[in-house]
Amino acid sequence: CDVAGRIVTAPSDGANCTGKQACVSALPADFCQRLGDNAPKWCSQKVTPECPEPPPCVQPQCKAGEKCPKVKCPPPPPCPEPYILDVARANAGQPWCVSPKELKAYGGPIEVRCEASGPGARKEGAPTGCWLLKQTSQDYSLTKDRSRISGPIKIPGLNAYDQSKVDPSVYVQDDPQNRGLSEAVAENFVINGSLEEPSVERLNSYTFFLTL
Repeated sequence: CDVAGRIVTAPSDGANCTGKQACVSALPADFCQRLGDNAPKWCSQKVTPECPEPPPCVQPQCKAGEKCPKVKCPPPPPCPEPYILDVARANAGQPWCVSPKELKAYGGPIEVRCEASGPGARKEGAPTGCWLLKQTSQDYSLTKDRSRISGPIKIPGLNAYDQSKVDPSVYVQDDPQNRGLSEAVAENFVINGSLEEPSVERLNSYTFFLTL
């Protein structure tokens, strides 16, 4: 998952996801924040900064027999207070290993590297969607084994009655207060890995398989 071996959640070598762990291509900065009170222990790390060096203090050079004044050295600066580090924010953009529970709680948008994930993450029914990608992709190699999870999709005109009939983790009302992507952006992310609004030409080529 990470050739540099920087993943603190990779139990053996900091590089490989095991078991049911999913290899996230780029850890989102808000990953731990969004999980809130259900965030795993690795999300928070207590950091105790090193105390700064005392300022230089140079005593005057006096000749033999002279009365040499003694310079009072300034005190060292106070040590910084310990603080809690948001590990996801500090490692945003790096590959990371996350559990199925964490992946499902985050929702998306997020990209998973299937072949770099643990074997349990590729089994049928896993929240990575890797198994579905392999079943539905005409050429699995063309997707570069990337399973992209869009998260909630905003549906214009979806009223409260309709909302009660659909899974809120999949479809939400098109409201600024709701977290989610438009249909076009969601499909652009799933197909191309881009969170930008697609061009008119690209938009017209889409099938809108994400529609309700």
